[in-house]
Amino acid sequence: AIEPIMTGLSKSSQTTSLLFSRCVLGKREFREPIQPLTRGIMACSQLRDLSLVSCNLPDMTPLLRSLGNGRVNYLESIDLRENCLLAPSMEALGDLLETSSSLRRLNLCLQRQWHRSTAIQRDFSPLFKSLAHCQLKELYLRGNPIQPHAIEVLLDSLRQNNTLELLQLTDCLLQS
Repeated sequence: AIEPIMTGLSKSSQTTSLLFSRCVLGKREFREPIQPLTRGIMACSQLRDLSLVSCNLPDMTPLLRSLGNGRVNYLESIDLRENCLLAPSMEALGDLLETSSSLRRLNLCLQRQWHRSTAIQRDFSPLFKSLAHCQLKELYLRGNPIQPHAIEVLLDSLRQNNTLELLQLTDCLLQS
């Protein structure tokens, strides 16, 4: 179902914004492999805003690694709200932050009911470590449980960061 859409995107490389929200295509939930999505996005060399809200993709690491390789040079905003990002995806996000000179906004918010989910045990350390030297201006983490070791990494990085203007930690479970 996603392949024809991504093929169309590949032919229209002038796309600047791409939004998939809950990934409902027609009446069927989108649970296709991420490869067609990655190919379509990578063809959009002018992409500025990427939003994959509540997509429940099994692993976003290939997509995030592809974004970090420099083929999408203008990407300013990534919105991955309501997604369960596993450790490799968090590492790929950290790498992306370190290498991107254009990325200014990253949204990783979760809704409150996800707090109790055992599937949402994210380690933010790789992402927080990259904040020390990235160009990010806004980071939204609302609703995420954050482990103590990650909080220490965040504090160390914030001491070195001179670009971050907004850090949203509303409803975060800052665990001790």
